[in-house]
Amino acid sequence: MRIHSTHKARAAFFTQALAACALLLMSCATAPHAGAEFPQRDALRFFDPGALEYLRLSGPALKRFSPIIVPALNSKSAESALARASSASIAIYDSIQSSSVQNEQTAVLPRFEAIINGDFPAFWTRLSLRFSKGIKAQNGCFTDSASGIEIAVPVSGTVAAGSAEIGSLLERLAKDRENTVAGPVPERHVPLEDSGLFLYVPNAAKRLVPFLDEDASGLPLSALLAAARPLGGDSYSLSIVLLTADENTARIFRPIARLLWLGFSRSFFPDGAQELALPDFRQSGSDIIASDIPLKGSEIEAILRHFSSGNTN
Repeated sequence: MRIHSTHKARAAFFTQALAACALLLMSCATAPHAGAEFPQRDALRFFDPGALEYLRLSGPALKRFSPIIVPALNSKSAESALARASSASIAIYDSIQSSSVQNEQTAVLPRFEAIINGDFPAFWTRLSLRFSKGIKAQNGCFTDSASGIEIAVPVSGTVAAGSAEIGSLLERLAKDRENTVAGPVPERHVPLEDSGLFLYVPNAAKRLVPFLDEDASGLPLSALLAAARPLGGDSYSLSIVLLTADENTARIFRPIARLLWLGFSRSFFPDGAQELALPDFRQSGSDIIASDIPLKGSEIEAILRHFSSGNTN
C-alpha cells in the first residue's frame, strides 16, 4: 500500500513541529509548580479556521503516546515536562515560507498552531524560558533560534506555540474567555475531544488518498473523526465518525465504510501480522458511526509510529 510523498513530508513535519514544541516545553520544566489545578480550555476552538488536521492528546494518552510521535520526549527532562501537561492540541495548515532564525535559510513548511494546558504558572514559566539557551525573548513571546517556532504563556496553565507569528492566536485566547466561539468540530461530537487521543480531519476524502491504492478524493466524505478512550491497562475503545453532506449520502456511502477500514488496516499492518477488528458501521443522520471498537495500546503505538515515520510500504 503506497503512501504518497506529500503525506510523508507532512507527517515528517508534524513530528518535527511537535518535537520543537516539546523542546521548548522542556525549558518550562524547571519552573516551580503552582500547587493548584488550572481550568481546562477547549483548545481547538481557538485555532485559526481552515486547518488540514486537528490533534488533541490528554490524560494518560498524552504521557503514553507523545514519546511515540516525538522520540525527543524519551528523556528525563521531557518526563518532567509531560508530568506538568494535562492536554496538548495542535492544528496543521497549508504550507508557508518559513525562515530559520539560526541559519537564515527559507523552507516551505506547513504552518501549525499548538496549545498545551497544565501546571505552567505564567510568571515562573516565562522566567524559565527567558533564561533558556537558544531562546530569544521579544514582544512577550519566545522564539526558538533553531526552528523559528514561537511560544508564549498568555495565562497560567496555558502555553501557546506556532511555526509563524502567534499574535493572532494570542488575541483569540484573550478575547474569548466565555467560550462563545464555535470550534471546527461539530457541536454534537465535541464531547469526544476529551477521549484521550482525538483526531479531526476536515476535507477527509483528500486526506484518505495516501491510504488507498485508488484516488479517494471523489468520495462523498466531508470530514473524519477518530477518538480513542483508555479503558484501563492496555485496552482502548475507538470511535470513528465519517461525516457526509446529508442523510441520503450517508445511506449510500455506509457500505463503502467497511472497505475504507480494511484499506486503512492493511496500510498500517501490510504483513498481516496484526488485524484490526472489523467494526459495525451504523448511520445516524448524515453521520456514519462505528463505536466501541476494541484496540490495544500497542496497536495505537504501531499506527502512530507508521504515521510519524512517513512509512511508504
